[in-house]
Amino acid sequence: MNTFKKHFPGIMAGALGEALLRAAAVIPLYMILRGAPFFGWKQGAAAWAGVFLAAFVFLCLPFRLKGYMGLRALCGGDGADIGYGVCLKDGIRRFVRGILWGIPFLAGTVYLVWGYHTLDMPSFYALFKTLGGYVGGKADAGVMLMLALLAVLGIIFAWGWWLDMPSDFLSHRGRPFARSGSIRRKNGSALRKNAVIQALLLLPSAVLFLTVLAWHLAKEITWGAGAFAALQSVLEQLGKPFSTRELLLLAAILLIVHLPLCALRKTRDAELVCRLEARE
Repeated sequence: MNTFKKHFPGIMAGALGEALLRAAAVIPLYMILRGAPFFGWKQGAAAWAGVFLAAFVFLCLPFRLKGYMGLRALCGGDGADIGYGVCLKDGIRRFVRGILWGIPFLAGTVYLVWGYHTLDMPSFYALFKTLGGYVGGKADAGVMLMLALLAVLGIIFAWGWWLDMPSDFLSHRGRPFARSGSIRRKNGSALRKNAVIQALLLLPSAVLFLTVLAWHLAKEITWGAGAFAALQSVLEQLGKPFSTRELLLLAAILLIVHLPLCALRKTRDAELVCRLEARE
């Protein structure tokens, strides 16, 4: 907390830069959703996808690690000044190690959205009818089962990603992932306590984002016809653009609430990891 107060302007400037970089990287995805041509090429979805992938891998991942090394330096850690090549290599490795835990959750979520928009309705309905049969119910029970499974898989994803958290703030001139595991095993209690506090710091922006999302979704959702009908309404409404007012609210929440708290959370992580590393 002392580091955050002492270096608040610099930390927030770095956080804003990271946010702008990631926002720029997401623009190609927006172009795909709009069906926009790629500089005159009408079938430009594959090209836009390639631009997104390149921006994410070669810009977002290495500069994410570079930013964390900057926080490490502010917290008194040594060896924070590493080159782009190391940031790229370890940034990709960190992402892959974390995302592996999320494959089941992401696959289920993508299938849910993709299936609704691409499968014929009987086939889409059959999935939930089959799932509902496992718990002695119909399609509505299948919807509830799938949402419960996705919730559990989401928790596993978050837990798996958290396991490598110390590596974000360790010196990357050595073996950060091996030392991350060692620090986690020796200091599990301190890291778990920190994770609980970090989750609480995430709550304000999460609640506000979900409130705006619920406002957006509630326009045309009918809850009285059962869980499957409600799911259809949600998926249909998600495909519609947000209003200008909703977008402004989301931007305000991002800049005024989420970004400062995110910077605080990451600074707290850096302080803790540097303190635990010093005891090694």
